[in-house]
Amino acid sequence: MNKWIANSVCRWSVVVGVAILAGAAVIKWDAAKMPAAQSYPPAPAPLPSPNARDFYTRAGTMLMGPIDYVDFKQPPVPSGATQKQKDDPTSGFHVFTEAELDKIAEENQPAIRVLHDGMRYPYAQVECRSFRATFSYLATDRRMARCLRIIGKTEEAHGDWAEAASRYIDCMKLGGDLPHNGNIFALLVGIACDAIGRRALDPVIGHLDSRDARTDALRIAAIDADAVRASQTLKEQLWETQGSLLEIFRHKNWRKQLIAIATDQGDATNMPVPPSALVGGISTLRDQLALNAESAKTAYETYTGYMESCIAIAALPWPAQLDTDWPGAPRSPINNILVPEYSRAVYRQVATVALNRILETQLALHAYNLDHGTYPASLEALVPAYLPAVPKDPFSKNSLLRYKAKSNGRSYLLYSIGPDAIDNGGSPMEDDAYPQGKFLALYDSHIKGDIVAGVNH
Repeated sequence: MNKWIANSVCRWSVVVGVAILAGAAVIKWDAAKMPAAQSYPPAPAPLPSPNARDFYTRAGTMLMGPIDYVDFKQPPVPSGATQKQKDDPTSGFHVFTEAELDKIAEENQPAIRVLHDGMRYPYAQVECRSFRATFSYLATDRRMARCLRIIGKTEEAHGDWAEAASRYIDCMKLGGDLPHNGNIFALLVGIACDAIGRRALDPVIGHLDSRDARTDALRIAAIDADAVRASQTLKEQLWETQGSLLEIFRHKNWRKQLIAIATDQGDATNMPVPPSALVGGISTLRDQLALNAESAKTAYETYTGYMESCIAIAALPWPAQLDTDWPGAPRSPINNILVPEYSRAVYRQVATVALNRILETQLALHAYNLDHGTYPASLEALVPAYLPAVPKDPFSKNSLLRYKAKSNGRSYLLYSIGPDAIDNGGSPMEDDAYPQGKFLALYDSHIKGDIVAGVNH
């Protein structure tokens, strides 16, 4: 009996051992699979010549002065701040005088002239196909937007409202250009630059004459017509990451390199991708073993499928997006490292379009009122003299912005139905976390209510 048990154990040990070896061989074979060539991203598109991007980059290198430290909210200076800190423009405690702001504006005029030269040409940045690429110019572009705001504020202080408005629209133009051929970071920086200009422009509208208001309305309409949809940005992000993965997969020890970066272990200086390119991590031994078993082909196809689902949702009208669930993060060790969540960025792009269309309509209404002494009965009266077309509401399926002229003809209600896709009759988005009537519609898609001109920003 004991001999029979011993023989049985021996036989089962052999079977289990063979199964383990076979399983290991299958895993090793599967892990060696590479993506199919027909699924590779397209080659980068040729760039226009001249290209506005070249001018923007050159203008950015010309910026001067403590631009990043100017805060027009001017928070109270702490009582413990020393005089040296108060006098230092870079301390964060300095209150800038009108003369100091004038100096910043004046010394940056050469950079602004180069920027304006570039705005005459099409914009496109190099389509990225590598994690090695850097996007340092995006930080400089945001700094340029801050500089434009400073110049606009100095123009306001000197009573030149038309020039102030032009500088703020320069911010919006810069922000609208950045997503062309760009990834998700270019989209978000573009949204931020746009918001800097739009918020500054809103209180200036009432100071403009009819000609300037109409010119500015048409300029914003042109920026809107050239806007890049979030679905295209996600497509660029897909191609960028596909190219980057293919670059990584050419390295023999690419899994080891990914693990070292994701777990902050070892020297990453010779890695094919910088740690900043990775958004997730590998936290357990189980994750590491799963990563070792995952093939490049599986990881690549999983990422591609996830992104294609996101792109399809982002291309839908907003109400259809609300009825569609965004895909969950892929159950894939490599994709856990690479994949962020995109729905918030898509919302911010749609909200930016809505806010810009409201602003261009406000400008057109102001010009119409100055010319006719009253606001129009409908927005159709603005076409074609003040706007090329009545702006559509991007939060609706295919409807126009909502508009109601008050009975006395001296005021109006203008709004988008907002992210809940429900017409609340012009009741604005509000939240207890924000001062009454000052909710920033750009940041939260879950608040009920409409995006109302003059209320939400």
